[in-house]
This record gives sequence, structure tokens and C-alpha cells, in this order.
Amino acid sequence: MAERSDNAGKPEQETLRFGRKVLEVIRAKANDASAYFDGDEGEDVFRTLYLVARATAIPDRLASDDLVLDIHMDIRALYLQVFEGIWDVLREEHGRETPIWVAVDPSAEDSTLTVMCTDRSVLLLHWSEPWTFWWSTEEAMAAELGRLYHDAAGRLGEEKATNNKHGTR
Repeated sequence: MAERSDNAGKPEQETLRFGRKVLEVIRAKANDASAYFDGDEGEDVFRTLYLVARATAIPDRLASDDLVLDIHMDIRALYLQVFEGIWDVLREEHGRETPIWVAVDPSAEDSTLTVMCTDRSVLLLHWSEPWTFWWSTEEAMAAELGRLYHDAAGRLGEEKATNNKHGTR
């Protein structure tokens, strides 16, 4: 029987730790009094948006009044809250010297595309249909957010190393 290394499981634990950190940033943004989505008094808007199954892009009671004109703005806000959470943790952990951009191309009928990039490289690409952009549990959400964060942080680190090697910013 092979012995288990003390380091076994640490990368997964670290990824999950960052995923939970990102999740808490998103929760704070979603439940903030000035958040884009305005829930009922005392509602956990984070849970409604990201932890409840739905068949529509946005839960009906959180969707903007003018559904035809505003659905794309609602979808953009749904995704932006998540990817700005990753962005916030990246900046906290890796500094602010490298500008990071997040762009969301919303679609109510097909996949919404999200791109996180610097001026020189793509850190993260994500696409999904907005009615599937939710998770069954906080643990599942934290695990996926951790993987997304880890991928983006790795690419950001590679860019910084390349820039340092070549003496560029």
C-alpha cells in the first residue's frame, strides 16, 4: 500500500479556499443594498440568483420591468457579479499593477460569453446559457469558482513572469 504524501490534496484545498473567498465576495455584492438586482426585504439575493434552479435567464421577480429591453443588461449583471468577484480576489492576491478587464456578451437565446483579460493575454474564457448559470450547492459553486480563479491566476502569473523576463510591464 502506497503512503499518502502530506501534500496530497493541498492543491484542491487551496483551490477550494480561493473559491470560497470568491464566493463570499459575490455574496456581498449580490446582497448589497445598492446591488443591481433588488430582492424582497430580507431576501438572500445571492442564493436566489446562483443557488436555485431556474428555467429562465433571470428569476422572474428579479428581472427588470421592461423584459424585452433590459434582459441583456440583466444577464450581463448576473455574469459580471461572478467574474468581478474573481477579479477582486485576483487583484487582492496579485496586486493592481496589471490592468484586468472583464467583458460579457449576453444572450437570452444562446450562450453568454465572458472574457477576462489583460492588455496582453486572455486569462479566462467562459460561456454558458444564462438559464444554466447556477449551482446546486455553495460547495459546488466554490469548487468551480476556485478552478476559474486558479486558471486565471496561473495565466496572470505566466504573463508577469514573461514581462519580468523581458523587462516589460
